Amino acid sequence: MMDVSFDTVISIFSEIIDNKLVVLMLLFVTVVTSFFYIRRKAKSGFSISNKFFIFCIGYRKKESDALIDYIIDVEKFNFHYNTNATSKRQIARFETWVRKYELDFRMISKLKGYFDIERLKVVRINKLYFFTIFLAIFVPLFVTIQTLNIAFKSELLVNVGNTGWFWINTERAAEFSFFDKNKNPWVITPEKCDSAKKFSGTVGGKNAIPAIVNKNTVEMICHSFSDKSEASYINKSIKVQRGVFYAISFLLVIITLLLFKHLMSLTNTYDCRRMIHLKLKRFK
Repeated sequence: MMDVSFDTVISIFSEIIDNKLVVLMLLFVTVVTSFFYIRRKAKSGFSISNKFFIFCIGYRKKESDALIDYIIDVEKFNFHYNTNATSKRQIARFETWVRKYELDFRMISKLKGYFDIERLKVVRINKLYFFTIFLAIFVPLFVTIQTLNIAFKSELLVNVGNTGWFWINTERAAEFSFFDKNKNPWVITPEKCDSAKKFSGTVGGKNAIPAIVNKNTVEMICHSFSDKSEASYINKSIKVQRGVFYAISFLLVIITLLLFKHLMSLTNTYDCRRMIHLKLKRFK
């Protein structure tokens, strides 16, 4: 019996998973990223500890002179308006400013880190940065199209020597191309394996096997059609491949949505700057 050895996409992920150092590094990055994300959303470490303290001992009676209540009031304001105020003086100036010029506080509350509450100024958005983010959205979007294409396929994506990547299942093997651009890929079927002369590359026709397909590769493909254990391995690998690429596609969609959300925040920042400019001009 011939030893069939395909380099599949799944085997690449398996090597990564088997590498404990890589897994530990990914776990470390995930934990650190999650910590800083929660800390950023909570505005400060104090907010996290205070919420944990209240959760453990319950509600505490408020004292007007207590420093902790002063800090809690400031943090509560930051939570509701997505600002970074550090004192009630800043809060009072902000509220007076909003009322005086009849500003749209809903737009301002969406600015987050793009608003300087001390100077009551909105950060100017760099146009180059804006267009970079806009173009960056299309990168995971286009990659998602390809990963979903792999996930939808009921064929295993494999690589063999000089032949390169191709699809294979129990019914056929066909040349791989990104986004299926190749309209005339080479195709090998069990029927073609019955006649050795069809693998010479000289037979014409739409599905003729070109000389680029190595003879050993053809033999390996034909062997996988006839061997039950190889067919079983291919079918199992297809299921794993689909699951992996569905997961990758989901992750890429999340990245795309995050980039889009960031782009919308930049757009809102630009609109808010324009709104404040017009309001201040109107009340002068």
